[in-house]
Amino acid sequence: MLERTLNSLARSGVDSAILAVNFMADELKKHFGSRYRRIRIRYSLEEKPLGTGGPIRLAMRLLGSRDNFLAMNGDILFDAELSNMLERHRIEKPVATIALYKVSDASRFGLVSVDHQMRVSSFLEKPMGQEPVGGLINAGIYLMSPKVFDYIQPDRRISIEREVFPILAKEDRLQGYELKGYWTDVGTLNDYLEANFSVLNIESSGKAVVQKEAEVSSHAILNPPCLVMRKARVGENAMVGPFTIVGEGSVVEEEASVQKSVLFNDVHLGRASRVDRSIIADGSRISRNVMLGEGTVLGAGVSVSAALRLEGGVKVCPYKEVTENVMGPANIL
Repeated sequence: MLERTLNSLARSGVDSAILAVNFMADELKKHFGSRYRRIRIRYSLEEKPLGTGGPIRLAMRLLGSRDNFLAMNGDILFDAELSNMLERHRIEKPVATIALYKVSDASRFGLVSVDHQMRVSSFLEKPMGQEPVGGLINAGIYLMSPKVFDYIQPDRRISIEREVFPILAKEDRLQGYELKGYWTDVGTLNDYLEANFSVLNIESSGKAVVQKEAEVSSHAILNPPCLVMRKARVGENAMVGPFTIVGEGSVVEEEASVQKSVLFNDVHLGRASRVDRSIIADGSRISRNVMLGEGTVLGAGVSVSAALRLEGGVKVCPYKEVTENVMGPANIL
């Protein structure tokens, strides 16, 4: 997902990015290094969580104090052109410009009110009620001038959305820009899956895609859209899809089935096991005749013994061994 974000930034002319890192910082540094395609990558490490505003202030020493800069949340997926947003910011010269996205149901997000010039006037709480309420929401992409640092106190946890933006709106120094194109928030399990399904459908043109070096039995069933990545193997009478990704080096054994799910790399799904609307992280091992029902999430390196049933929203932390049935919702720590 972060790679797609960097690709979108590159298309908008961005040539330098700072990743605010905390959890799994070393893994991110190992993956991206100092450059991703045309973008120079630097890192700003949070020793402790600082909210959404604190990391921006912490990165000030790398950003400098003269140029405008983009800041964005890490849990969004978008494919939209940002150059027009940059141009509007240069013309209007606010302290910050926030990307807004129009949705039909804002109950999860809260609404943003703007005037006829797209100046942000107020933020409304998440609308609750029987009927969905649509409108513009905060899309988690911000273009800022260095003046924003005056509003962010150093070395403390601070929410830029709740503590900084309302002040800027009151001072008439916050601009809105309606984002066009694809955008989604991936902050929940369902959001993450739906984002993957949407991208899969677009990238595969609605077809079943088998990458080079993957092995798929002539007696397996691939229901599009689905993706079997390189060095993966799908056994005889196994069924993959629809809306399924089988990661690099993963194995779906004979008579197993997986649908509406994401299998990361080097996952092993045993014979006659079934997976439905679940996420399975790198290196997990699911034995034979296992049923993983809707809402199951397995962290990296999880092991599930034979003939077990996990369903109803079971979340298993990395490297745990599951040896009994679990009916969720449940967290295995």
